[in-house]
Amino acid sequence: MSYCINPNCPKRQNPDNLLFCQTCGSQLLLSGRYRVLRLLGEGGFAKTYEVSDSGTPKVLKLLSLNQPKAVSLFQQEARVMSRLNHPGIPKVAPDGYFTFSPRNSQQPAHCLVMEKIEGINLEEWMCRRNNQPVTEAVALDWLKQLAEILGQVHKQNYFHRDIKPANIMLRNSPPYQEESGGKLVLIDFGTAREITATIIGGGPKVTQIFSAGFTPAEQASGQAVPQSDFFALGRTFVYLITGKPPTDLPADSATGKLLWRNSAPQISAPVANLIDDLMALLPASRPQTSLIILQRLADIERSFSQLSPHSGGNLPPAAPVYAGFWRRFTASLTDTGTVTVAAAAISGFLLNYKSNLTDGSLQGLDVFLNAATLTALGTVGGFIGLLIAMLTILFRWKFFGEEPSVILGVVLLGMGVKWLYFTLLESSPKQATLGKMYVGIVVTDANGQRISWQRANRRYWSKTISGAMLLLGFVLAGLTPKKRALHDMIAGTFVAKK
Repeated sequence: MSYCINPNCPKRQNPDNLLFCQTCGSQLLLSGRYRVLRLLGEGGFAKTYEVSDSGTPKVLKLLSLNQPKAVSLFQQEARVMSRLNHPGIPKVAPDGYFTFSPRNSQQPAHCLVMEKIEGINLEEWMCRRNNQPVTEAVALDWLKQLAEILGQVHKQNYFHRDIKPANIMLRNSPPYQEESGGKLVLIDFGTAREITATIIGGGPKVTQIFSAGFTPAEQASGQAVPQSDFFALGRTFVYLITGKPPTDLPADSATGKLLWRNSAPQISAPVANLIDDLMALLPASRPQTSLIILQRLADIERSFSQLSPHSGGNLPPAAPVYAGFWRRFTASLTDTGTVTVAAAAISGFLLNYKSNLTDGSLQGLDVFLNAATLTALGTVGGFIGLLIAMLTILFRWKFFGEEPSVILGVVLLGMGVKWLYFTLLESSPKQATLGKMYVGIVVTDANGQRISWQRANRRYWSKTISGAMLLLGFVLAGLTPKKRALHDMIAGTFVAKK
């Protein structure tokens, strides 16, 4: 059957052998080659039909809203798509845009013919699988595909402005596979905008395009920029990896940052960090180009390959196994003993040297035991240990006549040795103190990488605060999902098995 697209036609079905509608007399062979077969769908501004181009199925998009601005955007879509040549973008021939005049109509009909994508959009696809989140392997594959597609769009000095699951098609061929995810196609370039110096410089407002949950603030206020596409891309992947629309997820009341990670436990920290960066509230804080996104994806895949040599770089490594309370407690006792002996040896040497200069009253083992006792008090319990050490100083001064300055110096020396011991070793390539090396655990950042000396400092002083809380902060390591003590939460660190 041939379908008449005259909006005023009361009976649109016609036999295939006719050139004009038998009801209204409008053309049925559009532009001398396209025969409309059936209606596929309709949105706010256009209807889509399946057409036959000498036996090849294609899609015809017919503008429904015949207003100057709508016509301008429609013609712009035709220009953009005819310039792009990528398997992730429907192909449009240079003569794909045309107009025709329906019978008894005062206005021309604006048409755009493009490649027909066999498949469904990701919004429909997610609904069919009951919004089951995609795996990280699929998310990485799809993110790479869409970053490459957007790179082609931006290279032509355009940005899309309406990235969302409903505008991303999943091809039927090859079939979807959990390992690869299938091939994606970005559609609906009707809202694409040309990148001009005015937009880059923050000039006059551009047309507002808004999709709830996916549109960034600057675009909602009419100040869209190319990086607005990246925000919408990040929000799209939050939907895919959580199975929840962004509007159903909470946001941090102070920063406005979307809180989604607990809903996507299958996503590793490096991938989650990239998605969060895509959704940064300020355009300048997002990746500035698709090339940067692709480079970060390559770095992530390379790190996965290094951590899991047998994966071939295609799949992420297994989730890290975080160290529990008793393993960490054993490491802590070992480290405390190591620091105590080291600091006591230094203190004993200094005290012995001082006593030799005076009356020689402190010698050998007595000096070492005195220093070890005080150093242990200063190193084991953080502020609590330091408080006990201070009380010991007062007691020994009152009843034994020992000089407070000497004893205080021993305690402070012990604290200094402890500080250097933990900060230098935990930020070293070994990522562990001697105690942690002994039980086979390492300290990492959220990406599983070596921490900086500054972060090691933050962790050390946070641990001191944990000690001030009678080890409550340390006990949290046995209660939290990722076995993080209070000081790990403050410093943004993790302790994992090697």
